[in-house]
Amino acid sequence: MRLLLSTLLLASAGSARAGLTEFSNLANFDLGIVIPTISQESGYGSVPLGKASPAVGASFLRQTSTPLAWGGRISYSNFGKVEKSGGSTSAPVKLVGSSTQLLLQALGRWQFREEESWSPYLIAGLGISQFQTDIRGMPGSGFRWSDTGSNEDRTLIRENYTGFAISFGIGADFPMGENLQGAADLTWNDAQVEAVGDRKGYTIGLGFHIGWKLD
Repeated sequence: MRLLLSTLLLASAGSARAGLTEFSNLANFDLGIVIPTISQESGYGSVPLGKASPAVGASFLRQTSTPLAWGGRISYSNFGKVEKSGGSTSAPVKLVGSSTQLLLQALGRWQFREEESWSPYLIAGLGISQFQTDIRGMPGSGFRWSDTGSNEDRTLIRENYTGFAISFGIGADFPMGENLQGAADLTWNDAQVEAVGDRKGYTIGLGFHIGWKLD
């Protein structure tokens, strides 16, 4: 599966440095673009389970030392619908695959360099991903289902899969005001989905974050 999207931001160090200030707690609104890579066998051919789509979520970070922060995030992605032709030339089937993902992760972020106006960081997450898949099929024009002789749109697969999810990313944060912090990051995500042929779900996410310093 996939997962999603990406994660957070923070602040950096040192009230003596222009623009960046220390924080103890930071609450973030997260918005991103996530690209899924997984497909699923439908019985009439393999179907991609979505396309590049937006992800929304929220995250929280608590700084424990100048370069290190810990926290968590929740994010949701709806990967839309992808159509594909399946079946055979003698019995064509129009297939439509879609999926959604809910991601819960604990986060760790390491700020490895400080600049006057922006600060790069590494971020990693570990948690649980719930992935829902849906594949629908309809016989091609002039054809019917072999088992019933009908031509209705029918659900071929509808399942929920839950598994461990890990993510790694790199990004940078930047000040947006006295109590606001912005950030952007690129994240690679991996969610294990044993029920889908023992395959993993990889996603690549580009995330944007706006954080409010709570103290």
